[in-house]
Amino acid sequence: MQTASDDSLRIARDRESAPWPHAELDVAAVRRAGQKPFPFRQFVLKVHSRCNLDCSYCVIYQGEDASWRRRPARVSPGAMRQTALRIAEHATAHGLSEVRIDLHGGEPLLSGA
Repeated sequence: MQTASDDSLRIARDRESAPWPHAELDVAAVRRAGQKPFPFRQFVLKVHSRCNLDCSYCVIYQGEDASWRRRPARVSPGAMRQTALRIAEHATAHGLSEVRIDLHGGEPLLSGA
């Protein structure tokens, strides 16, 4: 009789020996079969890395690793411009009339207008 533990070990072994999906993916064959590219319609942009909440449980700002202090607090205007251009290029290439852009960060509103 096989146990759940035996099944878990078998699944783990199978996963370890299986090739990565991209090794078996033949994009040209998929396109010849009629599959069209599926465009991104949502983008998450990290615009600010700092947070003003000071939560006692925060693993970033209350944790041992303080390397965040050496990183830029906000994304540069040039990087934002280039990101906007690339998103617009993607939307145009795929005929999208709208996309969703989620601003992410520690607290995105710290970036200002």
